[in-house]
Amino acid sequence: MRKEGSLYVASNEEELTLLYELNQINAENNYPSIMLSSAECIKRTPGLKEEYVAGGLYFDNEWVADPVNTVHRLTQYLIERKGLNYLPACHVYNYQNSSGHILVNSNLGQYQCEQLLFCPGHDLENAPMGGNQMNELLSVKLQMLEIKPTNRLNLKGSLLTGRTIKRYESFKECPSYQRIVSNQDTNDECLQLGIHLLFKETHDGNLIVGDSHQYAPYTEKDSLYPYITDQHINELLLGEMHKILDIGGYKIVKTWNGLYTQQATGDICSIQVDENIYVITAIGGKGMTASLGWAQENVKQIFNII
Repeated sequence: MRKEGSLYVASNEEELTLLYELNQINAENNYPSIMLSSAECIKRTPGLKEEYVAGGLYFDNEWVADPVNTVHRLTQYLIERKGLNYLPACHVYNYQNSSGHILVNSNLGQYQCEQLLFCPGHDLENAPMGGNQMNELLSVKLQMLEIKPTNRLNLKGSLLTGRTIKRYESFKECPSYQRIVSNQDTNDECLQLGIHLLFKETHDGNLIVGDSHQYAPYTEKDSLYPYITDQHINELLLGEMHKILDIGGYKIVKTWNGLYTQQATGDICSIQVDENIYVITAIGGKGMTASLGWAQENVKQIFNII
């Protein structure tokens, strides 16, 4: 975990307007953020191209986590320090609920519990959900890359850009958001593919570049070809990157796809099946950013932890 902050960089006056408006909203909510001039943005991130930057909004209180290592280290911490009984590769076949005692049948045997939380992520087939609830969910496919640039940026924290500003949910409360977004060119291929540019640097100087978003109803998720990487999308991501950053040459280290679910309308799918059984999924694009904090608050509420 590194407390290095997040920087949103606007590329034009419309995006800069949204930054000013969000900064004002943050002030009203006592959430710290600081407006930066274009020169201050470039001083913080020297690899930024001067012709791209109109200004920025900096969040100095935010942290960066290594997404690959964090989840494994957190699991190990819970096992060693908190007594978590962790059973990987345990497939639950079914369960019976009788008088507040839940019997769970799995490939590793039977287990009894008092409360049961299904957190199936993208694999909803065995979750106790009705057809109508399933039909309200979308499947989302994203693509990202990791590259090794010739010129190391020494990037501090997260770098997010103009397309991000016009996409991220936190900007939707800005007074000018709907007007600005409605003016976008609907023929823009990056807009059609849900592409926005964000960057994070790994500990060894590689650059994570993302990402794209393609959508389908969950029941039609195979239409997204989830196991195929679309090279054209990667080329669009890299083309947009070159408009923003001066990294010299680069070598592609790896590319990957991801699948997640989100609500067609609403934020998170949280269903109380009965008094002691819950289904929680479809956190959407907020998962990598907010899932751990939201999980903590939700578990406290479910288990009545003060």
